[in-house]
Amino acid sequence: MDGHSGYPATDIFAPAGYEFLAVISGRVDFTCPEDLWLPEVDDPNTRGGISVAIIGDDGLRYYGAHLTALAEGIEPGVRVIVGQVLGYVGHTGNARETPTHVHFAISFPTYPEDWKIRRGQINPYPALVAWQRGENFSPVRLPVPP
Repeated sequence: MDGHSGYPATDIFAPAGYEFLAVISGRVDFTCPEDLWLPEVDDPNTRGGISVAIIGDDGLRYYGAHLTALAEGIEPGVRVIVGQVLGYVGHTGNARETPTHVHFAISFPTYPEDWKIRRGQINPYPALVAWQRGENFSPVRLPVPP
């Protein structure tokens, strides 16, 4: 799970259809309910396929991509609570030929076209490990690479 193709993000491999849960309470910032990625165009803005992002109550943006579907009612502006189902593991976007997984990233909020920041700015791996151990850990204190 540690690291991802030269930028901070983590791919979490799981069987298709497993629930992708909110790691923090917050508001849905972005959704892409359908897979718009075209290999021949390879637009970075659509590489995530079916995806969702929330702005957590801590001010950070949490992003999950390559889902097979979003959960019912998940749309921009909706308030979600920690543990709420946001979507379901898949392999959409540029992950169509890979095993099913969620591309998980943490960044600071930014404008929708800023895909370089939105794909991952803060390494989520330390937070994922802490959460797996049941620790109350905030990625706010993690370093941001230059």
